[in-house]
Amino acid sequence: MRSILKCKGRLIMEILINKETDNLMKDTDAFLALLKIAYLTKRDDSFSIPELEIGEALISASILGISLQTFRTVKHKLEKWGFAKFKTNPKGTIARITTDKFFRI
Repeated sequence: MRSILKCKGRLIMEILINKETDNLMKDTDAFLALLKIAYLTKRDDSFSIPELEIGEALISASILGISLQTFRTVKHKLEKWGFAKFKTNPKGTIARITTDKFFRI
């Protein structure tokens, strides 16, 4: 089962409805952070500031709407679980989802 998210008639992503998604949703902060990363992920080879590669998203605690401590905790959990990778640069944190268990971007 899946749920499709469109914006102006354009497919943004599919949210896969399965047991793994249900389990991740128990950790609301981690699920919503991964959802926001999926939403913000660069999908094509267009120009972007900062220079992002396809599949990357620029995130921060303020972009995700969470405290700095919650941001650190969520990043740690998502990396530990193998769902995302993060690298820091002067403009923020670059995130890349590393699993296709939850979303099709």
